[in-house]
Amino acid sequence: MIYRFLLLFIVVSCSLTLQANPVVRVQFNDVFLDYAQQPRLSDLVAGVNTSANLYWPSASFYSLSSTEIHSLEQKKAKLLQRLTELHNYYAQHGDEGLAATTKKIVLELTPLQLAKKIVLPLDPDTVRIKTSLNPLIDAGQYLLVVAEKPATVALFGAVENSSTLLLNASEAADYLSDLKLLEGASASFLYVVPANADPFIAKVGLWNREFKAIPAGATLFVPLELRHLPSEFEDINQQILDLLVHKVVAP
Repeated sequence: MIYRFLLLFIVVSCSLTLQANPVVRVQFNDVFLDYAQQPRLSDLVAGVNTSANLYWPSASFYSLSSTEIHSLEQKKAKLLQRLTELHNYYAQHGDEGLAATTKKIVLELTPLQLAKKIVLPLDPDTVRIKTSLNPLIDAGQYLLVVAEKPATVALFGAVENSSTLLLNASEAADYLSDLKLLEGASASFLYVVPANADPFIAKVGLWNREFKAIPAGATLFVPLELRHLPSEFEDINQQILDLLVHKVVAP
């Protein structure tokens, strides 16, 4: 009798421990989806695909690994230090406009919430049909962001605006007419950071213009013109871009 009681106690205790410590936990809005074993990606997205209004092309998926977040925060701290040094360089050389632009980027970057973005196809129909696009999700904690189709495009960098309206059937250069670029901003190219794809360059100058569609949910990063950067800061735009890829997008 005592043996049977102890066995039952162990089984119940293990069950409660499993529930308290799921193998995979996914945060979606204010809801947590817990999995006792590794789910397929299709199981995960199907679990939240409860509305026809969800726009999956602009969805984002992040790992909430504390180690990865700590690494990103360290990179941000080092970048903020370098941007502050660049600001001081401009100020010491009397370039007030460039100093103000750099200061704006510092203030914009400081509160940025970061998490490791995982680029995977997230559309429920796509991952359900194609086995090769339906991997097991590794153990850990994640954040899934998906909402209705965004009406605006986020802006970052050497531009006064923080967002602008999403233009249908338009290219990157079409956005420039409604933007107020700051001193030192590049007028020849932008970086485009899609919600769930690798970033790319959009050429927007009069001499190099090419068609690049802007996907819904993207962030446009207006970089500093290379000719305005001292040689020791020539990689600053790339460093900013590397962090923007992992910016947590609000639903």
